[in-house]
Amino acid sequence: LAQPYGKKAKKALSRAVLDRKVWIKWKSKTDEEHYVGVVHFGRAGLRGMGPLTVSFDLAMQGAAWPVVGSTMFENIDFAAKFAKKQGWGLWATPSPIPPWTWRQQQERTADFADLHRLCNQRARSYINRD
Repeated sequence: LAQPYGKKAKKALSRAVLDRKVWIKWKSKTDEEHYVGVVHFGRAGLRGMGPLTVSFDLAMQGAAWPVVGSTMFENIDFAAKFAKKQGWGLWATPSPIPPWTWRQQQERTADFADLHRLCNQRARSYINRD
């Protein structure tokens, strides 16, 4: 949620599922024992696309990024491209950063801060030697 637009995306997700009946179609299970599924709501979709998914809804609002390189989520890619073209949601921000890139940047920043702290500790211990 610390990522830019994260809190607004959380609100969009809450609005999409709060007090609604949803169902999950499980797709797979990762090596780390995480389940991958698609959350659906409603019965009808847009022009033969099947039931609406929460992911599609969020992508259409500009509140979610598409999964890159996944054929399982082609409709979400379409929705995200449409939202981007319209300048909706996160696409209205000056330079949106994909969540996977943002996480890597945060990890590098944390690593640099740890290194900086360690260098300062060693410098202090070296200076304080008499």
